[in-house]
Formats: sequence, C-alpha cells, structure tokens
Amino acid sequence: MKKFSVLKKFSPVVAITVITFGLVPFVVSCGKTEQAAKKETIVAEEPAAEPEAKEEAGEPAGKESKSDEPVSELAVTEVRKEKGGKYSATLNRAIVFKGLEIREEDGRELLFFPKSPGKGGREYNIVFLEDKSIAKQIKDAIKDGRAKGRAEPGSLKVTEVRWKELDGHSKVKGFADVTLNNAVTIKGCKLIDGKDGIWMAWPSVKKGDEYEDLVFAVDKGVREMVEKAVKRESGL
Repeated sequence: MKKFSVLKKFSPVVAITVITFGLVPFVVSCGKTEQAAKKETIVAEEPAAEPEAKEEAGEPAGKESKSDEPVSELAVTEVRKEKGGKYSATLNRAIVFKGLEIREEDGRELLFFPKSPGKGGREYNIVFLEDKSIAKQIKDAIKDGRAKGRAEPGSLKVTEVRWKELDGHSKVKGFADVTLNNAVTIKGCKLIDGKDGIWMAWPSVKKGDEYEDLVFAVDKGVREMVEKAVKRESGL
C-alpha cells in the first residue's frame, strides 16, 4: 500500500521509470528522509536547559525528567523567627526553608533565600521560585507574624528532576535539582553512598563540624517521594 501511495504522486511516465530503476531503494530513501525529519523535529521541540540549573547547582545540567501535570495547591503554612533576624517558612506543612531574610532594595522589600558555599568562595542559590506568588505569601506571613495557608503535604508532587552524575570514586554520586508542582525548585540535592547504602542529602551549610540543612522535608511521605524521584532519575 505504501509503494502505491508514493507512485500516485508521479505521472505514469515517471512511475514506469521508478519501477524500471528500482522502486525499493526509492521507498527506503523516502523512509530515511521521513525519519530524519522526525528526529530533527523532536530535537527542536525539546525545552532548553535553564542556565540557573547549570550554575546554581554547581554542576552542568544532565539527565532530565519533567512532568506536564497541572500545578497543585501550594501555600505557606507556618513561619518562625530565627536568630539574627532571619526566618523559616514551611510549605504545605512539609518543606521547610531556613535562613530567610527580607531586605529593602531600591524602595522594594525583597525576599532572600540563603546560598550554599562552593569552591573558590563562590555561592550558589539553592531555591528558585517559578511561582513568584509564593515569595509574596512568605513576606506577608512574616509581616503578619503568622501563616494563613492550609495546604496539605499530599498536594506536593515532584514535577521535574535534573540530575548530574559526578565522575570518579567520590561518595557523592551526583547533584539533583528538584522541582515541586512546577513552582519551586530546590537546587543542589546530593546522592551519597553511605555505609547503609545510597541516601539523599538536602542542601546544607557546614557550621563547625556539623552540617545544617537549609531546606528539608519534615513530612516523611514527602521526603521519601523526593528521594525516590531523584534515585529513579539517577539510576542508582
């Protein structure tokens, strides 16, 4: 049927000529052209890697999985004042962001998340908000002294994982940027090969001889969901 459809596009004289010199190579050639065109279209439609994911995680973006599911409900459910005039905020009673600051710049009040130190004195952002309304929720909650959100942990979903595997024999196997609900990206999560197997470390900063998590999950179900998503993407 495919051979007949190809011949219909040509005049009888051309059709006879094609048959004479070999129809099969012509059909195979057309098939290869169609496959090549299809491949080029797929490459063109792939989303470009975000520069932030390359720079702020400390490693170039690598393997990627993404979900196009609609954004679920997100809300700031708790805020607390910390030492030094900083704050912590909890999202959906599940994810805690520590070391938050509100500073005024150019007549505007801006929300600042802590950064993770890297090599050579560089610092990397650990949180990126695709949904800017979350920043407003946090600022309003800090000003009011309480959060008004009522969202539940079950509303959180992992909608994207960017994974970069490290070479060598380090216990740190790689870095992951994890996006929740297409709205909040947590950068610089790590998979570590420990004595009890592979486990995920959340973004942290070293204070003395210990590490303090800057972002972490207080809900067990959400914590396991994120770790499973990262392990699945890494193949470890």
